[in-house]
Amino acid sequence: MMPPIDQIKLFHITSYKNLRSIIFEHQALLCKQTMIEKRIGHIDIAYDTVQCRRAETTVPLPPYGNLHDYVPFSFCPRPVMLLPIKNGKIEQYQDGQDEIIYLITDFPTVNVLNNSWVFTDGHAIMRLTDFYNDTADFSEVDWEILGSNSWGDTEDDNDRKRRKQAEFLIHRAFPWTGVKWIVSINEEVKVRVESLLQNALHKPKIFVKRNYYY
Repeated sequence: MMPPIDQIKLFHITSYKNLRSIIFEHQALLCKQTMIEKRIGHIDIAYDTVQCRRAETTVPLPPYGNLHDYVPFSFCPRPVMLLPIKNGKIEQYQDGQDEIIYLITDFPTVNVLNNSWVFTDGHAIMRLTDFYNDTADFSEVDWEILGSNSWGDTEDDNDRKRRKQAEFLIHRAFPWTGVKWIVSINEEVKVRVESLLQNALHKPKIFVKRNYYY
């Protein structure tokens, strides 16, 4: 069931090792294109082949551009891409899911800080996926499968995996001050995040949630 719009949470995963630059150097989550243009180093946790396709996938709605012009969020924890991270399938990233943290916000916060956004009803690079920029179309997202830990394709429904990967895409950058919560896999990583946040002006709440991981 679709949650009320003001309760929609949005999840961005990244390596813990990227957090320092997000907080202190850029004060924002930056889109891939900005990082390329400014030659900003970061720990990349995505498939190279997928990143190439994202660079070539245009966004058909304002503010247009391609997927690399947007900061990607998912609508749920345990995103599909976290599984290959756990299993060591990302060639350039072999630290597993223990180093992955969630930076979480909600839709009302996004709409105040950066209202240039679009969302999809599935993985954004897939041909079947549609794009939207109207809150009335949140109903097009498959909230049932987003809330399920079972997302593999079946004989009766071979489109489940695509729909599970629906995306919320924020144009160019999302301010660090919009991050409301941070989630880690264990207490050890939480302590490291807390230590890093001691010198930060904005301090999101930090939680350990093992069920957000595989």
